[in-house]
Amino acid sequence: EIHKVPPTGSLIFNWDQAFASIIVAKHFPELGQYLVEQLTDLIDEKGFSPQLIVNSFSSQISNPPILFLTVAYNYLINKNIDFLKICFPKLLNILNWWETNRKVTWNDHLYTWGGSTAFEAGLESGWDNSPLWERMTFDEKAGRFSFACPMATGFILLANRILEILSSPKILNKTEEYNRLREKRKQIINAIEENMWSKELEAYLPVDENGCHLGTIFPGIYYPGFTGEINPERFKKSLKHLNDQNVLGGDFLIPTLSRSDPDFNGDGDYWRGRIWPPVNFLTTAAIANYSKIEANKILESSKSIFKKNFSNGISGENYSSVSGNLFAQPGVYSRNCPVYVWGGLLALNPISIFNLLHINTK
Repeated sequence: EIHKVPPTGSLIFNWDQAFASIIVAKHFPELGQYLVEQLTDLIDEKGFSPQLIVNSFSSQISNPPILFLTVAYNYLINKNIDFLKICFPKLLNILNWWETNRKVTWNDHLYTWGGSTAFEAGLESGWDNSPLWERMTFDEKAGRFSFACPMATGFILLANRILEILSSPKILNKTEEYNRLREKRKQIINAIEENMWSKELEAYLPVDENGCHLGTIFPGIYYPGFTGEINPERFKKSLKHLNDQNVLGGDFLIPTLSRSDPDFNGDGDYWRGRIWPPVNFLTTAAIANYSKIEANKILESSKSIFKKNFSNGISGENYSSVSGNLFAQPGVYSRNCPVYVWGGLLALNPISIFNLLHINTK
């Protein structure tokens, strides 16, 4: 409906399907690989991987690059080296596309979201109507936000780390790529530490070229921790937001926006404070590198929300951070799907998956 395309044929969402492959990989390996192959077939020669495709329509924005994690997990579960050899150069192309199109204009090692408008850039992030995108300045000439984003940067850090692992002597033995990816990972970490840390709010926040931080607390502040290389003293300080009942804490974890934010709507519409399975999955994995206790709090909350709703036949797209239920209270506008492809992420343990892949550099 949004793109005025006749509703026939398959609709493929990029990061949604990448997560779906992770969910099924262990028990249905052929299906897991097939879902990856569908996505890799959509990558063009420049490494662009579209956000969605339906019939002949393909979006002109991308999505969070989860495919790196998906390919690595499928390989380590199934040990299909031929599958990996086909995927590896395509993943390199995706990374090259991000290097060319989604670095901020003022730093070679920090990344953001893009498109023809700020609205499109928000869609590319996957966090469609988050207030974050209304608060960042958009560089129309460059076609991306002028703010470096800890989510986008965290994803590219993770992508470099995964390709480094796959190109290592123990797997593909691609020495040149291995050394280059390793060096790039270190440069990204240094850029994060030099630019994104806010002493005032004690968090890794979106930042512009003047060093001005966006004063919005959201779970993406933890994404730079994917590889376990961020300053542990700083990272542990940022965990105070997760323990604050008025910020990211509470009975149901994790809201996608601080509970004290003026735009918070934890029972209402989409990315303004509801709970999303991909966010819980990724945030748990990052935090586990610094605090198993805090990571397990999110994990237990995720499992509890999943079991509570699944007993009623629901494996939802998102949940209320006020009640832990799929459906909002009467009279509250909310969009969600009661049986959605990534609902099962709440029942998975991302800590064990990241440990299996040896993503933590320590």
